[in-house]
Amino acid sequence: MDYLQKILNKFRSYPRPAFLRLSLKLRSPQLTAWALKLLCGKINDSGRFTVLCLGRSVFLDDVKALAALGQNLQYVVIHIRHFKTIFGHLVKKSETEGLTESNYHSHSLSEKGRNRYYAYLKKVLPFLQKLIGFDAVLSGNVGYIVQQEIAKVCEAERVPFIVLHKEGMDAFGYVHTYDGQKFIGARMLFGNQKMRDSLLAMKMPGLTEDKARVVGMPRFDFYHSQNDHSPKKQVVFFSFFPQDRLIASISEGKNLQQAKEAYANFHKLVMEFALRHPEIKVTIKTKAAAYFVQYVKDILQASFPEGIPNLFITNSINPFELIRNSDAVVSFNSTTLIEGLLGGKIIISPDFRDLISDTSWNFFASYPDLIHYVKNESELEDRLLHPRKYSEYDPSRKQAFLKEVIFLPDGKASLRTELEILGAIKEYQTKIS
Repeated sequence: MDYLQKILNKFRSYPRPAFLRLSLKLRSPQLTAWALKLLCGKINDSGRFTVLCLGRSVFLDDVKALAALGQNLQYVVIHIRHFKTIFGHLVKKSETEGLTESNYHSHSLSEKGRNRYYAYLKKVLPFLQKLIGFDAVLSGNVGYIVQQEIAKVCEAERVPFIVLHKEGMDAFGYVHTYDGQKFIGARMLFGNQKMRDSLLAMKMPGLTEDKARVVGMPRFDFYHSQNDHSPKKQVVFFSFFPQDRLIASISEGKNLQQAKEAYANFHKLVMEFALRHPEIKVTIKTKAAAYFVQYVKDILQASFPEGIPNLFITNSINPFELIRNSDAVVSFNSTTLIEGLLGGKIIISPDFRDLISDTSWNFFASYPDLIHYVKNESELEDRLLHPRKYSEYDPSRKQAFLKEVIFLPDGKASLRTELEILGAIKEYQTKIS
């Protein structure tokens, strides 16, 4: 331990990711655990038990809701990219060629690398647990490659590994994307009944009825008591990117090119609206990665090289804050449209329904009356300038839709999730004793 302390003191001023890489070069699991401890961040400060979260951007919005609205759990976060660093150091590139989430558990070429990664984590995680004191591990999805061995180590160490399935509304035609995947853990918590039933029906290995629970989407709880219909003079557009599932479903080259052009043209329509209405703040929110931001900036630069003063591009502001402070929510095939509906806003989508005949990708396929599809500049302008006129929906239809996609729109998903995590912790503690 004195030796470790000397190394820690010597490299305490290192950038923390560099310290992690150094620990891997030294092949020291204890130093790696210390490096992860230094990279760990707290979401809240108190709780009967501590949950270690494998951080991802949207998933952290759910974790923040759990921390704010729950009562018994403290949440700490280590971003999953740091485990990618460990994985990349221990598994050779040649061992990952062709490796995907769907073939991870059957890809023989990666077996030796996976075993090295598991053996290293088997030494790192128990020491990390002593440093942090976590009682459970929480992730936002089932298939991440770098978490498979983490889940296996948790099972071996009697620590409940739990998946809060953040893709909880994607049962609509895309369950086949889970082919070949395997669940390792204590619980998988779902956003709606349809997703749970669909994954159980496909008989995902490791997922049993007693492990599959429906809780709703914690981050949506914030909208339960915070509907605000006061004028904002703001619009938020959640950008979409031409590599999504709709475009992946289009096989013909001509139609594919048409779809990509339609994506870019709609972004341009929103920018043109901002240019015509300097009195309205228009925010374009992208996903976190830099290339999502660059996609929007390239469209702006090509069409409006001098810029648009009231147009803002961000990849970091919390969606809840943007939606709460806007009159209208614009996006395509995004859960942010559901959030906008919860928040009492007008929700607007480009009308891309003619790009592909299959409607399984569309959340609103059976509820077209709850969303405003726009085809051109004049339709977009009309909806954005008169949000009050278009934001009244049939309450019974709205309620039926929300029950289908987010289980119970009662503002208690965070409490249900907390109860499931507590139940898993107590179940595993009973096994140990």
